[in-house]
Amino acid sequence: MPIRKFSKKKGVVRGRSLAFIITVSVHVLLLVVAGSYVALNVLQREEPRFEGKQITRPKMKLQKLQVPVKIKQIRQPKFSQSMVEPPKRASMDFKMPAMGGIKGGMGSLGGGGLGSLGFGIRFESLFGGSESLGNELVGTLYDLKQTPSGESTDMTSTKYCEVIREFTKTWNERMLNRSFYQAPQKKHAISVVMPHMPADAAPEAFGVEGIIEPRRWAILYKGEIKAPETGLYRFSGLADDVLIVNVGGRIVLDASYSPAWTGKLTNWESDSPDSGKFSIRSGTPIIYGDWIRLSKGRVVSIDVLVGEIPGGGFVCYLWVEQEGEPYRKITVPKDSRWEGGVRSVLPFFKMTEIPDGLKQQMNVRPDDGTFDGPVFGAGL
Repeated sequence: MPIRKFSKKKGVVRGRSLAFIITVSVHVLLLVVAGSYVALNVLQREEPRFEGKQITRPKMKLQKLQVPVKIKQIRQPKFSQSMVEPPKRASMDFKMPAMGGIKGGMGSLGGGGLGSLGFGIRFESLFGGSESLGNELVGTLYDLKQTPSGESTDMTSTKYCEVIREFTKTWNERMLNRSFYQAPQKKHAISVVMPHMPADAAPEAFGVEGIIEPRRWAILYKGEIKAPETGLYRFSGLADDVLIVNVGGRIVLDASYSPAWTGKLTNWESDSPDSGKFSIRSGTPIIYGDWIRLSKGRVVSIDVLVGEIPGGGFVCYLWVEQEGEPYRKITVPKDSRWEGGVRSVLPFFKMTEIPDGLKQQMNVRPDDGTFDGPVFGAGL
């Protein structure tokens, strides 16, 4: 082929190639623009769905969280109310001992909260609480006027004394369980400090005020003690009407008192010259018990029997003394009933430290006794 003809044909091919490239480029550009537009539209449509999911998810979580939140809001007042109730009752009962200067002049001490010893433990009355820490005296209230089935025993004051005297020969509580009605509820006491109060305070404290009349009842407190130090100890007390203490199977104190039946409940007699010389507000004498040796860490059984015979008013105090301790001394003047003289201000017997609320309910004066004394709870 001649050179001229080849050149012309090559120019045509070159022009066509350029046009083809331009056409392809335009189409590619259009495709890119169209693809970008489509992609943009797709992203714009998808974006609300994403936001929608992000919006609906919190709503779903909030709906799930609303259920426990509402439950807590409903239950919390009930829980807090039960925890706050005892202090309210304590503040109501706190006024009652201030009226106790005259026998029978107090309001009821059977109900109401007396404060907490910790761990939620509450003491509803001076007779003890319904819950246990494991260091208390467990009390059972017996009604000697009726049998376990509720039938009358025709109990008189004289018969009452005979029953107590027979029981304290063996201290076998099966005799009481078999013969007399007992309150279903037990009480856990950490001390025996009961200022003058109506005799119906005991049935009320045990929740049987409508079942047991306020006379000829008895409470048997049972437990174990452990002396903090080895040494000689003795109990002392006063009661109107019954207070008898048995340690290790032996009577070590009978501080029961009433002009009509003094000395008729047990054969025990005090050998202390100070017995019957003093009293504190109650009009009943302080009786001093036997000296007993207790070893540190050794667990010994203890039974404390308290009771009311004719009804009316009830009072009971129990102290404990350790030989050789320098107790504060006071001089008690002689009066028409008591010889008087110098006596020690003794610590009240206690199984564990006494909470402030309970101390307030006891309403004791500085010369009546002290709370600074040994703790005898065997579980400590």
